[in-house]
Amino acid sequence: MTYIDSEKQNSIEFKIPQRGNLYLGAVSQWVEMGIAILLGLIVTPIIIKTLGNESYGLWGLVASFVGFYGLFDFGLSQAISRFLGNSIGAKDIREFNRVASTGKCLLCAASFLVIISALVLMKPAQSILRIPEVYASKFCLLVMLSAASVAVSMTTAIYGGALRASEDFVFMSGIQLCANVVRSLGGLWAVLAGKGVVGLAVVAMAATILQQFLVYLRCRKRLPQMRTGFLNFDTARAQSLIGFGGAAFVVMVAEIIRSKLDVILVTRFGGLGQAGLYAVALTVFSYFFRAMGAVLGVTWPRLNRLQGTGDLPALQKFFKRVSHITAACASLLAGIFIGLAPWLIRLWVGDGYEDSAMVVRILIGGYFLDIATNSGIGSLYATGRHRYFAAQTAIEAVVSFTLAFLLGSKYGMFGVAIGIVIPISIVKLTIQPWYVARNLSISLREYWIRVILMATLAMSVLAGGLAFLSYPVVRRGYWAEPSVAVLATIVSAAVLWRFVLENTDRAVIVSRIKGIGCGMISLRDRVLTLLNS
Repeated sequence: MTYIDSEKQNSIEFKIPQRGNLYLGAVSQWVEMGIAILLGLIVTPIIIKTLGNESYGLWGLVASFVGFYGLFDFGLSQAISRFLGNSIGAKDIREFNRVASTGKCLLCAASFLVIISALVLMKPAQSILRIPEVYASKFCLLVMLSAASVAVSMTTAIYGGALRASEDFVFMSGIQLCANVVRSLGGLWAVLAGKGVVGLAVVAMAATILQQFLVYLRCRKRLPQMRTGFLNFDTARAQSLIGFGGAAFVVMVAEIIRSKLDVILVTRFGGLGQAGLYAVALTVFSYFFRAMGAVLGVTWPRLNRLQGTGDLPALQKFFKRVSHITAACASLLAGIFIGLAPWLIRLWVGDGYEDSAMVVRILIGGYFLDIATNSGIGSLYATGRHRYFAAQTAIEAVVSFTLAFLLGSKYGMFGVAIGIVIPISIVKLTIQPWYVARNLSISLREYWIRVILMATLAMSVLAGGLAFLSYPVVRRGYWAEPSVAVLATIVSAAVLWRFVLENTDRAVIVSRIKGIGCGMISLRDRVLTLLNS
């Protein structure tokens, strides 16, 4: 895709990358995630057993503590991604470069604040979190190594944002895969070599540096006319980015309160032992979140690009389609994870983690609607109407933390998990759907029924049927439990196909399946031809 900048007298041609294939992008991210999960299933149990429950709990605690470094992003990553996407949609490479240069300057300043904050806060954090003296020095070192890793990522984040805005999902997935392999296998080597959690942190930082270097090289090739010089800093663009990022920053703070303080509360009320169990549950929950992220991650850049074109009907059409498909995928995955949580954890880390399975069910069940309606959040960011969402999320976070603190003090990690998800479920059922539908001028009734009601019904049926495999109510022979699970799967799939997806959605899915089938047949024919020759 090309266009001519009218301000250039010599008609210099600027090249804008073609749009990526969203389905191929989602598949590539699923492949990357699947390999990462496979590595995690193999490596993590060995790491847990080698380190011990308390040391692994310390690693999980530091990982949550590091999440606070994201505050120094100030919402700039979301703002930069949105404005870069709009620039590509408007075919304005000059604006693209102004946003990229200004964003890079702001992110470099933010990375400097990350290092300073780590130096200042690690000692008070050690006291507040009641870290045992035997782990004190390791805790401080882990905090600094993790801060350095975050600073590297933040400094070079502009290049990853540019690739996402240009919808270069396949290469991004490949780069992420390389980093995951280095992180997993390198971490395993470090632990087995006796380097402990410090070795894990060093390997994680090395993987981050490798990943960001590969992202930079890919960005220079895909966007050769991208310019990010510090001298090209634009004050007006900085004001726009900071203004947009202000609301995104509120969301970030709320998400950190909601999703990072839980481990801290569990540690305070239950000690490092419960923190280790909770960390196992969070790992499984993260797999669900990443699986859905493969779908969600490819839709937000397209929403930004469509908003840049100013074509509202195209934006509405795309939004409804991705909302239906996202809700259907979330129903299937949530049902599988909730139903099979005890079996999955037992297969992964062995016996003794039954409490972790219950936490997984609570978290995924509570976050299900947040994931199913995530495209609505993307539409608010794309249209610049995310300030309401910021206020909503801030209120959610305060209520979630309050409930998690109150319930956690009585019921430990179960109370913390329940307290976190209650406000999320209520808001996603009521307030957010109304605002999203109003913002895009679409039918609230149709959106709520398809994306929320029917998707929740399908998820519940599937989860209940699969849970029957682990906790059979009545034993009627060897085939009773599998029969119930199969029936629940069929009913759930029927609800999704008939009541969540529209005719156009079904037509697109059937067309894609046929295309994959034709591609496989073509590949088979080529292989046979080569063998016969």
